[in-house]
Amino acid sequence: MRMQLFSKKKWTLMLVLVLASFASTGCYDRQELEQQAFVSILGIDKAPNGLIDCTFTLSVPTSPTGGGGKPPLAASGPVTYRANDITEALMLANSSIERSLTLSHLTTVVFGEDLAKDGVLPYLGTLARFREFRRTVFIGVAKPSAQAIMSANKPMLEQSTGRIADDIARIGERNGVVLVRHLHELLTSLEDAHSDPILPLYAVNDSVKSDPKGESGIKGESVTFAAGKVERRGGNPVEWSGAAVFRGDKLVAELNGKEVAYLRILEGRVHTTKLDFDQTLPGLGPVGISIRKERQPKYVVLLSSPMQIRVDIPLEADVLSGGNGQDFSHAQMRSQLESRLNQQVSSDMTTLMKKLLNGLHVDPIPVSRSVRGRFATHQQWSSYPWEQQLTSAKVAVEVNIQLRRFGIQSLPTINVTK
Repeated sequence: MRMQLFSKKKWTLMLVLVLASFASTGCYDRQELEQQAFVSILGIDKAPNGLIDCTFTLSVPTSPTGGGGKPPLAASGPVTYRANDITEALMLANSSIERSLTLSHLTTVVFGEDLAKDGVLPYLGTLARFREFRRTVFIGVAKPSAQAIMSANKPMLEQSTGRIADDIARIGERNGVVLVRHLHELLTSLEDAHSDPILPLYAVNDSVKSDPKGESGIKGESVTFAAGKVERRGGNPVEWSGAAVFRGDKLVAELNGKEVAYLRILEGRVHTTKLDFDQTLPGLGPVGISIRKERQPKYVVLLSSPMQIRVDIPLEADVLSGGNGQDFSHAQMRSQLESRLNQQVSSDMTTLMKKLLNGLHVDPIPVSRSVRGRFATHQQWSSYPWEQQLTSAKVAVEVNIQLRRFGIQSLPTINVTK
């Protein structure tokens, strides 16, 4: 009797194990590589009747050995669909795209300028909830529209759409005039009390777009770092030197590349950047310097009436260009140049902070993080009239630049006459 009971239990256990093996090794939801369409860039523009236009740049997988020299993810597109929201546009895309769209290789989300002015909050719900949108994707604003940017984009060197965003991010870390933001940073700025987002700005340079070979030459007589306005000829019509400033979720202003460099120094997030100054010392001419962060900026905020904001920024710098025959080996010359640079950079940063805090009533740095610890509860901090205080705040930025090096030659160039 016991042997029969043991035998029945043994066969029952074996049957359960066999059935479990079939259930655990199923591939009912598999997605083969050749059955997917990889979206690398997503653009979102305003459309009539409360609709949106979603533009997709697709990456087509190719064989690294037999693909005719193409990169693993070569670009194809862009294509645009009009819908009520992003998920509906993804559904509609498969009415004419023969492969299932996937966002596993999405690198960048770009909002059109008109949509950003109305507010991006209605579209962030999908980006935050839909699991395929990773919070590490890069995010920015396109001028005049995401569709125009994605159509005009003609990279000069990079063919893989999956690497373009990473390349631009590395540029931003090296030169400071390019802003880099991720989706989670945008969401955090909107969730934090008294903090405003700032996003990279992409714009089409119409003169380059209309003359791609640069046959008409450069007509401008000044230097500008504004996205879409850089004086140049040839190359990619799309530029990304600048930033879009938001009040809450609405676009309210733009910054040029030089202002972005100052802003990133005020944030304490840039390690090195290069700046040129036209007016320094009499007879010295334009001077170019390389700036490095020595320590984090120090913010001292007095919650008085009016509010007092002081920023102390220690920096190191190397002279890269200029001099006009001056001898930098003399301590007096170094001291005079340091003093003039400190005055200029301090004035420029003070002007930028007044533009943002006093003029626009926005805090993208944010200065507020230096004072929120003084409030006992989050409710007290949220109810504090920070934006109202910014209107009349007294702002002063004190920059202390220490010149460390003058290139590989501190003496003036010797003129040899024949």
